[in-house]
This record gives sequence, C-alpha cells and structure tokens, in this order.
Amino acid sequence: MNNQFDESVQLEIESILAIFPKEVFIESNSRIIVEYENNAHLHIRLPLDYPKNPPLFELVSPALSSENRKELLSILNKFCSENNGEQILYSLIQCFMEYFCDLGEKEKEKQKITEKEEGNDLTINIPLPSNFYSGKAIEDRKSVFQGHVTKLDSKDKVPKLLESLKTVGKIARARHNPYAWRIVNDAGRAIEQHDCDDDGETGSASKLLRLLMQMDAKDVLLVVSRWKGGNKIGPDRFRHICNAGRDALISGGFVVVKGEGEKNI
Repeated sequence: MNNQFDESVQLEIESILAIFPKEVFIESNSRIIVEYENNAHLHIRLPLDYPKNPPLFELVSPALSSENRKELLSILNKFCSENNGEQILYSLIQCFMEYFCDLGEKEKEKQKITEKEEGNDLTINIPLPSNFYSGKAIEDRKSVFQGHVTKLDSKDKVPKLLESLKTVGKIARARHNPYAWRIVNDAGRAIEQHDCDDDGETGSASKLLRLLMQMDAKDVLLVVSRWKGGNKIGPDRFRHICNAGRDALISGGFVVVKGEGEKNI
C-alpha cells in the first residue's frame, strides 16, 4: 500500500486485513479488493487525501440483478456521504457484506413461501395430462406426497407417459417422482411384466411395485411425487408414499377394493 498515507490510515488498512483475512486483498498502491463468497467484488480506491475525501469504489457482481445492484450502490454512496471525513473502511466493508447476507436470507424466505404455496396448491388440484388421474395430497412436516396413475398397455409407453406427466411444472419440480408399473396379459395363461424406479428416493419404488401386486392393480403406471419441505421425516415417508399411491389407485377407479373395512398400508 502507498506509504504516502499517514500512519492512522495505514493502521486502518492493516486492521481490516487482520479482521477480514479471507475477504480483503491489497491489489496495488491505493487499491483494495473485497470479495464476498466468490460471486461479488468491491474494488475500493483510496484518494491520497483520504479520509478527507471518501473512497471511490466499483461493484463487480455479474449475478446481481440490476435492481439489487442499483440499491447496493445507493446504500454505499449514501454511507460514504454521511460519514465523509472519517475513516470508514471497516464499516464500508461490513455494509457491503451485510447486504449480500441479508439478500441471501430474503431469498431463503422467498423460497420457503413458494414451497408452502405450492404445497397448499397441491391439496386442491393439479392440471394433469388427460390420461392421468391424481389422488389426494398427503402433507407431513412440510413434505407433500401425491399419487398419479394412468392405464398402461405396453412397457414401451412408460418413458413417454413419464415425460408427459413432467410437463406439469409442479410435478417436474418435485424432489422425487418414484414410479412402478405392472402389466398382466390374461390371454391363455397370465403373463406379468413389471418394473420400477426410485428416482433418488431409495427403496420407494419397490414398495410401490409391491403395492400394485398386493392390490392386484393391472395394466397401470403409478407415480408418487414428493415435495420436500426441509424437515426430515424418516421412515414415515415410505408410509406416505404407499398411502398416496393407494389413494390414487382407489379414487381413480383403477382397482376394486374388497371390503369396506380395509386399512391403509
């Protein structure tokens, strides 16, 4: 750093380097660079008569929206103007970093609200492709489960049917969409074909396939969407997956339930 600065300014610079060892770097002469999590930089240039005149700065943050960029620059300029004549490097850097910290918290809150609204929407209706039927949504600790079922007469149609289902935005955004299908050809002697896929929810697809077999659901593709709300629910998720699938099969008329007293799986 330029030794033309008086001792108090040099001590100020040394102190911010000690306080922010990973975030603050001296580039050359009177230029200081502040980095926030690799995605935002504040380039500070000290005039030789600092602090009589405030620091000059440039904001480099490609990911920041134009609206947020304008807001942050306004905050920093106002801070410098209100504290002109004082040593403000520490507070200026804090102001810069706190803005991004607050912005991150706002984004998290926004995401929580979005997930809650989407979870609430699921209990009403999702517009599905005409060949699919959705059952009632099940909600537990902010996780939502919902079964979708359609008729299936050929295993070759499975990829296209799944693709069709995921044209629905909410379903495409689900954390997991495990599925199972079962086809039984009763001509002559019964020939069964079946398969399943966890889609990242390990162990769920085999339970759905077992559900199809136990309920003797024939010629169907069953998908259960799970939207996670951030709270872990442990093994209960498998019970909800099976119950969501079971509800879709029954309420959609894809199976005949024997006995009115039958319990959920």
